[in-house]
Amino acid sequence: MQVIAGENYLTTREVADVLGIHPVTVRGWRSDGRDPIGSHRFGSSVLYKESEVLAYLEAHGKPRPYVHRGSK
Repeated sequence: MQVIAGENYLTTREVADVLGIHPVTVRGWRSDGRDPIGSHRFGSSVLYKESEVLAYLEAHGKPRPYVHRGSK
């Protein structure tokens, strides 16, 4: 966890741990443009506000794993 301007931010792996999913699922949401939480870029780092992650978890429960829909 990182603190930026008094706000706690989580890495992709930390978000995955909190939500009980694989980091690939979190990355998949981001790359598909359907990120339900909303990521924030700080230089080359992609971080998530802890408060937003916890709010998502409270509102929606644990998400289903990401399924890649690309060509085989």
